Amino acid sequence: MNTILSLIPSIIVIVLSLKYKNVLIALFAGIVAGSIILNGFNFIPPLMEVYMVKGLESNSSVLIG
Repeated sequence: MNTILSLIPSIIVIVLSLKYKNVLIALFAGIVAGSIILNGFNFIPPLMEVYMVKGLESNSSVLIG
């Protein structure tokens, strides 16, 4: 991703956070946009594997609560 496409998720996050004043929705949209750019429209399985499974298997996310 050494092209202009790498800037699209960041631009989406900035625009959505300024428009809707909700950073969590903007960050989620940026993650989905980046996953679509990397994996095409088959983005749900890699999104689940990379962000959910890898995030839940570490101890630090369990000990927060």
